[in-house]
Amino acid sequence: MKIHHVAISVSSMDSSIEWYRRHLGFGDPAFHTSSDRQLDMALLSNVHGDHIELFAHAKPQELPSERCEVSSDIQQIGTKHVCLRVASLDKALQRLSNNGVEVAMDKDSAFIGGEFAFVKDPDGNLIELIELDGSREYFCKVSSEGLDDPTILNDLDLLKVEIAHKPEATTSKMWHQFFMKLDSDVVEKQVDLLAGQMKETWYSVVYSRSDAYFIFRNKFFHLERERPWKSDAYHEMRDYALAHGLEEAFLDFDERFTEYDSWAEEYA
Repeated sequence: MKIHHVAISVSSMDSSIEWYRRHLGFGDPAFHTSSDRQLDMALLSNVHGDHIELFAHAKPQELPSERCEVSSDIQQIGTKHVCLRVASLDKALQRLSNNGVEVAMDKDSAFIGGEFAFVKDPDGNLIELIELDGSREYFCKVSSEGLDDPTILNDLDLLKVEIAHKPEATTSKMWHQFFMKLDSDVVEKQVDLLAGQMKETWYSVVYSRSDAYFIFRNKFFHLERERPWKSDAYHEMRDYALAHGLEEAFLDFDERFTEYDSWAEEYA
């Protein structure tokens, strides 16, 4: 068995959908209304395949105050909260706080490793954020044809090589994709090394489940993956790529990260 979704009752469907999309990176919902018209339902998903179902009843009852605080909620029998994994807890909390999201509990050490904290949605529902020690297992995808000196790949932990083919491209239609694993303590060094070797109109990606580096010639962009295609950093990166000659066909990141994540699952 596998958990498919968690359900949360809210007072306003529209405002809650906006909140979960804007602050937690969930996408467009699928809607349904009960036959008696008393209950609206919406299923939201994120890029990792996680699902949240929102319920908005015609006659909602306010969440009891003791369910809005971590210390008192744990005394109540029943389900507790949603927990989302983030790349950087400090950055996530800063971004949410700057956007008016209430922090219900400051960060603390998690007994499973890493750190966690709690925030509240507009109705007081508790949302846990956790940065695990293992959040930073990094993988690297790079094309040898895109490097001035591809021999630098000989010093990395190679997992597989594939021949990539994109016939609709107008420049390179076929190339070698090298897929590697990186230790977290050398990631920034390797990112700098790749940036110094990238050819114009090419890019590489170094990523974990939680964050990703998009590497261009002498420049890189660092994105958190809980909301990668909605952030200002993403739009800045995409504009930079197009301005430096990358084709639209090579910027389909939703499709590419589905493939990259499947590789990571295979070799994690």
